[in-house]
Amino acid sequence: MANPYENEGQEKLARSGNDSIWMRGLTMLIVAVCVGLAQSVLFAVAVVQFLWMLIAQERNGLLVDFGRSLGLWQAEAAWFLSGDTDEKPFPWKAWPRS
Repeated sequence: MANPYENEGQEKLARSGNDSIWMRGLTMLIVAVCVGLAQSVLFAVAVVQFLWMLIAQERNGLLVDFGRSLGLWQAEAAWFLSGDTDEKPFPWKAWPRS
């Protein structure tokens, strides 16, 4: 004979699963907006680096390091957004080091 409370537990699990899906969706939306901002920041870094190299005839090491770490963050964000991982990128964890 089937347990009458068994379906209730499954419905609760489904509801809590939906809540976590919605929370992930909200997190994904925030990360996606941040990815868009990061692309703009990367473009600005590229322009400044080009001008620096044009004038100083050398690369700016600080911009290189920042660009590398920004690229790592974008990769982490892409992994999270594509569902490859459940590990959230910065600001939920430390900023990646180059």
